[in-house]
Amino acid sequence: MADKLQPGDIWRHPGMGMLYVTDEPCATGYLTCYWRMSGSAGLRTTMDPTRTTDLTLIQRLGEMGPDGEWRLKPR
Repeated sequence: MADKLQPGDIWRHPGMGMLYVTDEPCATGYLTCYWRMSGSAGLRTTMDPTRTTDLTLIQRLGEMGPDGEWRLKPR
């Protein structure tokens, strides 16, 4: 499942910095994400979950529930 962006993921791009994927509402088929560059809170963007070219998964804070739906892990 690491080949697809999911809410709760943190990905790294070599030139753009860190990409944080949220569970905020977004257009159908896309995910709301934030870029963090040079330690600064970043630019809000929307991403196609299948566009992971040049991204490396760093951390996954979500999981597939028993109902088959993706959700953030309880803290």
